[in-house]
Amino acid sequence: MNLKKVDTVISKAEIENNLPYHLLRVGLTCNVNCVFCNIPMESNVYPARLGLNELKKEIDKISKKDPRPKISITGGEPTVRADLIKIIEYLKKRKTKIIELQTNAILLSDDNLVKKIKKAGLNKAFVSLHSHLPELHDLLIMQKGGFEKCVHGINNLLTHNIQVTLNPVVTSLTYKHLPGYIGFIHTNLPKISSISLSVVQPNGRAMIYKKIVPRYSLIGPYIKKALGLADKFNIVVNNPFCGLPLCIGEWHKRPNRCLEHNESIVNKDKLLSSRPKELSEKMKPRQCKYCQFNDSCNGVWYNYAKIYPISDLKPIRYDQ
Repeated sequence: MNLKKVDTVISKAEIENNLPYHLLRVGLTCNVNCVFCNIPMESNVYPARLGLNELKKEIDKISKKDPRPKISITGGEPTVRADLIKIIEYLKKRKTKIIELQTNAILLSDDNLVKKIKKAGLNKAFVSLHSHLPELHDLLIMQKGGFEKCVHGINNLLTHNIQVTLNPVVTSLTYKHLPGYIGFIHTNLPKISSISLSVVQPNGRAMIYKKIVPRYSLIGPYIKKALGLADKFNIVVNNPFCGLPLCIGEWHKRPNRCLEHNESIVNKDKLLSSRPKELSEKMKPRQCKYCQFNDSCNGVWYNYAKIYPISDLKPIRYDQ
């Protein structure tokens, strides 16, 4: 497609707000069984559970490199740990700038737990609400009643002034419902102002249930419509590493919301020492070299190319 050159000049603050946090992976133990999980328990990629002392050493290592880090506690599911409060307290002790929790929020339906993690120092939560349709959300996480508990947990977090970003993973079952998802958030969770729009990563369980991986060319129009609605409702939607190439869903029109684009700017300025390890699992077809965003988009997952034709990717061109 041809168009005038897109203005990609954005502020340093915008870039920093849309860069990945340091990850503190506490293990792979989880209380749900998402059909698309890219690092499930059975993968044995990480230990099922890291000890508290091991995690403290990892926190110390991060803090040594970055004195005021933004750290996201992830798993598995961190809330299954009895020592979660101690982990958060230690992060606060090490002067962590932002402490975020990646969670399915099921156990956060217990308001007492939310009170405790707030008091310990939690600032933000990154919550996996995969669909506004209860039956689809529960099917994807393989737990009946999960939707109700997740929404309850989100409301508990918001009640205690913990900022919530939603992380729906777009699947072949849910992409047509994306505009409805945005409408649901606006109506039922009006305090939510940020969404990270992930798409199934074709690794782990998704390579067993390949039909759960959506074809990018099919989901593009629904992404575009959902983003338009989000703009109308003042909801910020970001395109993360587990999101889409910039030529899908017209993400190229909002590059400041695309992590790969922002991270490429930071790399160019030598502010970030290394690229995320998972990007070694991505590739670009030959036609991408003609794209305006060739230097700031990493293409598709290698495994995606084993499922769908990568000819769906169309270079974003502009008049020289």
